[in-house]
Amino acid sequence: MAEEGKSRYSRREKELEKPLNIKIIQLQEQLKDKESQLENFQTQFKKLYDDFTYNLELIYERDKDIESLNKRLQEMTKIISSKDSEIRELKQNSQRLKQLEQENAILYKKLESLTQDHQVKIPGQYLEPRPPRLDYKNLLKDNRNMITKKISSYNNSISEKNQVSSSKEPVNIDKTTKLTINMNFDLEERIKALQEENSSKDRKSSSLAHSRVLEATPEYDEDTSDIPKKVKKTPSLHIKHNTLDEKPGKKQEKEIGELIKSLQMYKKQSEANSRSKLKAYDDQISALNEDIDKLRSGDVRSASRNGQQSEDGDKKCKQFARPRSSFETR
Repeated sequence: MAEEGKSRYSRREKELEKPLNIKIIQLQEQLKDKESQLENFQTQFKKLYDDFTYNLELIYERDKDIESLNKRLQEMTKIISSKDSEIRELKQNSQRLKQLEQENAILYKKLESLTQDHQVKIPGQYLEPRPPRLDYKNLLKDNRNMITKKISSYNNSISEKNQVSSSKEPVNIDKTTKLTINMNFDLEERIKALQEENSSKDRKSSSLAHSRVLEATPEYDEDTSDIPKKVKKTPSLHIKHNTLDEKPGKKQEKEIGELIKSLQMYKKQSEANSRSKLKAYDDQISALNEDIDKLRSGDVRSASRNGQQSEDGDKKCKQFARPRSSFETR
């Protein structure tokens, strides 16, 4: 009985051991799974921690960059404000420059109007460059024609006076006619001076023709431009068939006064340093003043009918000879 009880007990144990062993095996497998999961969780946690530390470092670096950028931004704002102030100043300066340009344009127009009225060329940095002058030949031709016409009129008047003086018929020559005869001899000397001046202008024009760019000297401009004025200002003293006006003395006095005025104008236009020119002009003016005094007093120089001049007439002719300009002396 005891053996049967032991056998049953052993069987019962074996029967109970089987499910327990199965559970143990299952629990072991579950434990392995949990351990593997734990390892996975630990690896994930480590990765997350590493990522967190990396991100934290990045955040610190970004904070530093943000601080530096803020400082840079402040500096740039300061620079921008300074540039804005410079831009304002430049705008103000540009407005001032525009105003100055407008004022300069107005002044330039005024200068152009003044130069057109007075016919004067004005050089300057803001003016257009003067083109080379190519019409000097025409100017010399015009001046030459005017001078030749004036000379022909003088020669005609002188020939008429010589015919009247050389006629065999007795002619009653009063003081005024004697004075006009002497003035005619003076006119001959003036004609010679004009011819010399014309020849000098021809020589100057031939020398200027070889140059490519014609830049005239101020002395040449003054001489060529003054010739028509001088020819216009020279009074014509001629008497037709020895006929006089009712008051010839006053007429001659007026003509001599015009000569004195023209000589005074030439004296003002001449150079102040050229004493010889000034002295020549003074001599001519003094001689003409003496003639006026003689006209008023009635004392007239004597002149022969054959055309010979007295000593006073020679002096007067020399005084009427036009002094050579600085252009001719060169």
